[in-house]
Amino acid sequence: MSTPLTFQKVEIILNSALHWDDWIQVKKATAGSDLWDFVDPNKTPAEVPQHTRPREPSLNNIKPMEDDNGEPRDTYISDLSAVELEQWNWEKRRLETNERDYRER
Repeated sequence: MSTPLTFQKVEIILNSALHWDDWIQVKKATAGSDLWDFVDPNKTPAEVPQHTRPREPSLNNIKPMEDDNGEPRDTYISDLSAVELEQWNWEKRRLETNERDYRER
């Protein structure tokens, strides 16, 4: 028979600066590491990660193409091999996952 989980509610009232360390530790523990990176008061603004939208993958990154003069040109789906097309599909699925994570933050 398993033991039921028990939870203890911790409430810290900031009556003075002496309570700050206890309070911030509770906030850090309940925020989770993903969120804490954005709200950590010990970080400078330059250290806080930027919450940026994931970039759309580019066919040109999978298969750079050149025109008859050796100049870069756009890559089209029809330019891709079967392996490159699979890589493109994987990049699109990864973008969907990253977009979902971005919206949930």
